[in-house]
Amino acid sequence: MEILEQLEQRILQLLDNMSLMQMEIDELTDKNAQLLEQAQKSENLEAEVAKIRLEQVEWQNRLRHLLGRIDEVSEPDMSKVNSVQIDDSTTQPTINVEHYQVDTGFSPVSDEVSERQQTLL
Repeated sequence: MEILEQLEQRILQLLDNMSLMQMEIDELTDKNAQLLEQAQKSENLEAEVAKIRLEQVEWQNRLRHLLGRIDEVSEPDMSKVNSVQIDDSTTQPTINVEHYQVDTGFSPVSDEVSERQQTLL
């Protein structure tokens, strides 16, 4: 009879151990699922970062190109200037650059205004 009681005790211990192990397996399975989800999110974020970096490089290239074009427009090549003409019939001088005419936006001071300034001095 004592042997049967010992056997029953061992069987109960084994059942308890199996229950504990099953709970541990469930916990580890949940943790594994969470880690897989985090890994997937991390991969998605890395892909998004790579995409954003590529877009940043593209925008930088576009800006460099635009700045280069702005520099070309704002710094005219003065070696191409053929002549500067001031026509008394108009109020603005013009600069002839090869086959283009550039309006300087400058209006000369009339003689009348300069005479007034002379008298004020």
